[in-house]
Amino acid sequence: MEAGIQEFAALASMTGIEAADFRSAYHERYETGRRLRIWVNLSTTYSEEYLNLDRWSIFLEDQDGNQFAPSRVSQGPVKKRTPAGGGGQTGFNPFMDPVHSKVIELFFDRIQYGGEPLSRPGDQAFKLVILEWGKKDRAEGEWRLDIL
Repeated sequence: MEAGIQEFAALASMTGIEAADFRSAYHERYETGRRLRIWVNLSTTYSEEYLNLDRWSIFLEDQDGNQFAPSRVSQGPVKKRTPAGGGGQTGFNPFMDPVHSKVIELFFDRIQYGGEPLSRPGDQAFKLVILEWGKKDRAEGEWRLDIL
């Protein structure tokens, strides 16, 4: 998170005071002390219905298999991008078919309802799991805890 703030501050040519104000506003807006924020860009060459969050179960999973649901989810609008050169709706050529996408933000409480922390000593990694309701296939991404 800090690397992203520093990169944005550099791109925006912020002074030290402006960067500090931006950092403070960011932490306040996203309640970084209370919540873990994960920004995800969902995209598909299939129907935009695949981006409907009611279709999916999304959660964090630790190395022991414990699952944590987000306490809050926000989502942006669906955007459609048609590749240069046109392309048709074939479903077989992801490089020529239109791409539907949207950004979602997932917020996970750092302290769970039972008072347990989301990340415990000894935890090494989390997986963000996206599972279609009624199906067994999982899409997941893993990252190491040293960045949390």
